[in-house]
Order: sequence, then structure tokens, then C-alpha cells
Amino acid sequence: MRLYDLLEGKVETKLENIDILGLTSDSRNVKQGDLFICIKGESFDGHTAAKSAIEKGAVAVVADHNLGLNEKQIIVEDTRVFYGELCSAWFGHPEREMRFIGVTGTNGKTTITNVIKHILTENGYKVGLIGTIQNEIGDEILHTENTTPMVYDLMALYRKMVDAGCDFVVMEVSSFGLVQHRIGTTKFECGVFTNLTQDHLDYHKTMEAYYQAKKMLFSVCDKAVINIDDDYGKRLSQEISCEYSTYGKSLDADYYSDAVKLRADGTSFWLCCDEKSYPFNMYMTGMFNVSNAISAIMVCLKLGLAMEQIKPALENYHGVR
Repeated sequence: MRLYDLLEGKVETKLENIDILGLTSDSRNVKQGDLFICIKGESFDGHTAAKSAIEKGAVAVVADHNLGLNEKQIIVEDTRVFYGELCSAWFGHPEREMRFIGVTGTNGKTTITNVIKHILTENGYKVGLIGTIQNEIGDEILHTENTTPMVYDLMALYRKMVDAGCDFVVMEVSSFGLVQHRIGTTKFECGVFTNLTQDHLDYHKTMEAYYQAKKMLFSVCDKAVINIDDDYGKRLSQEISCEYSTYGKSLDADYYSDAVKLRADGTSFWLCCDEKSYPFNMYMTGMFNVSNAISAIMVCLKLGLAMEQIKPALENYHGVR
């Protein structure tokens, strides 16, 4: 790709419009013709490897300050953010060609994403899934290293999904993925917040930092679905600017369950919303899965499906493959 096409006019450079043969933020993987992006991590600052990257054949480096490399450096405010923009452009902006649903929280992400994918698939859509256990393109299963892949790998996966004809992508969005800007330029049609319990504090240090990381998802969502049984969910509903609906056991929620009956082979409940009630009988067991199911139903409604399309699909769902 030509450099100016890659930069899309977002930054000035003294370089000529040369061919870029690859992108990398890993100094160990620099090859002839690459553009090297200097990113400061927890234990290594890529800026310290900029000179050696040029020596290895990189045509230029992207940095957040002057490294004394003259025309061989492109200076931007935030290299992590800009790397996401570069990766999006490199793969032809696949994030603009599909509709995205993001699910974040400590618990429930895997179940909710799989239920949403199943409902959409049952209604004739081809769906990509990105998650903790595996990634999927329709029925094809792909190995995953991280809940939210690194941004270059994520955009490469998006491109595969577009090329395979996917209409939707349903993804688990981790707190790591959010604070490290791994989602790049992805915009979500709908985001889900499940709950927040003590987890990953070795990385985030405090619950407040963990919450603020999760909250980042909703700055790039058009709509949100929030669990207000959780105290952080209640707080989130008061702090975001996008359109949202709430769910939970409380009558204060926009969508809540009633007459729940737990069985060894499944669960039945009534979903109450908008002064109406809908009966559901599903194979999933446990009160936590009633909550998960309701959030998936709400997402599908926000995507434009009717309850008559959602109910039979949910009721024939047998769990994660």
C-alpha cells in the first residue's frame, strides 16, 4: 500500500509516497519495507527500538516524540490509537462493512455472545464471533490467543469475516482490549454491560480503574444494554451518553424476569417489558442464564428483530459448542 493512502491525510510527513510492505509494532518482526509503530508497553518501550528497526529495513517509524530520525519518523499524539487507524486502513476498513455488538463485564460475556450469534444465525444472518474460547466465522472455528485480539490481528480477522459474507460480528470486549486500544476504529451498534466483580486487579490495580476501562466501550456505541442488578451497572446507566435500556430482576429495570422456574433440564420465565409479558422456556439453567438470555433478547430487539423471531431461536439453543 502507498504511504499516503495508509495515512489518509491524518498526519504530515516529509517522506515521499513510497510503498509500505507491512505494518508491525513488534521490533523483533521488522522486515524490509515495513512501517514500524513505536508503542510503549508495560515492560518495553518500542521507541527504544526505532533506530534498530530502521537498520533492519523499516522505511520509517511512527513515534509520539522526536527521535532524531529526521524524515524517517512520523510523529503522532498517541501511537496506540494511531496504530489502530493504520491497521483499519491497511485492511481496507472492514469495520465499516459489518454491524458490531460488543459485550463487556466480568461474567456472562461468552454465554451472551453465543446466544446472540445463535439467534441471528437462526434468522438467516451470517455472524462472526470473537471471544475467550474461540473465534468463529459462521460455522468455521478459529483459534484465539486473547479475548480481544491485538489490533492488527483483529482487523485481519474482520477482513476474513467480510470476505466470508458476515453481516454481524458479536464480540467479547475485554478491559485489556479497551485500555490498550485493541478495538481500533470499531464502532458498535450495541454494547452490553453484564456486571463487575473483583478480577484483573493485578493489571488495573483498583476497581475504579477496572470500571473506567469497561466504561470505554460505551463511548463507541450507538445503543447500550445494562444490567442494573449490578451496582456498577446502575452507575454506568447514569454516566453514558448513548441510548440505553436496563435489565435485571428489579421492577425498576426496563426488562425484567418474572415467574422464573428452574429445572434440571432448563428454565422457564416470563420476560416483562413495555407493559407486556412474553413466556420463554429454554434449555439453559440457572438464574444467571435468565439474566444472560434477557440481555441477548434485548440486543436482538435493538438490532431490529421481532420477538417472534427471537423466541423460537432462543428456545432451541443448547449451549456453547
